[in-house]
Amino acid sequence: MSDYIKDKQLFSYLLVGGAVILIVLGIVGAIFGKTNMGEMAESQETNTIPLDSNPTLTTEDEQDGQKQIPTNLNNPDQLIEYYRSQVEENPQDPNTPAYLSAMGNLYKNRKMDCASAIPYYEKIVIEFPDWEGIRSVFPELATCYETVNDYRGKIWIYEEMMRRFPEDSQEYLYAKSALGLLPPSE
Repeated sequence: MSDYIKDKQLFSYLLVGGAVILIVLGIVGAIFGKTNMGEMAESQETNTIPLDSNPTLTTEDEQDGQKQIPTNLNNPDQLIEYYRSQVEENPQDPNTPAYLSAMGNLYKNRKMDCASAIPYYEKIVIEFPDWEGIRSVFPELATCYETVNDYRGKIWIYEEMMRRFPEDSQEYLYAKSALGLLPPSE
């Protein structure tokens, strides 16, 4: 038997073996997972918020006039409302860009709503260009523009990245590549 056929058979055995391992791990994970399907459905029913409700912090969330950080981290609406209230109360707070970023991230990653995340990310890019966390905002905003098919926005953010970052930075090279301005690699 030739070496090529032996290598091909070995590769096939490894591929099948890997697939079997993944299936077994999936079954084990399902068996020993944290919930079964019934418990998952039950927990989803208890944690849902009607779509027509407007989330607000209640008086039990306030003590001595100070708004308390929400403790239910599984409720993105409550967290968004908390951060929004912080920005509204003191827009000059040094944490404002972090609050805006958190709201954008909650909309994008937890609520899967890029259209609602975009204004928060844009506000950071435009009003807080020197914020220490600005580097993480650019790719998030570019992804949101892509998701909502806003190609003008996507081009704008990539051009903005190329304008703001040094030519040898990862951000610059990423933006240049996304715009198709890098020569093809050989």
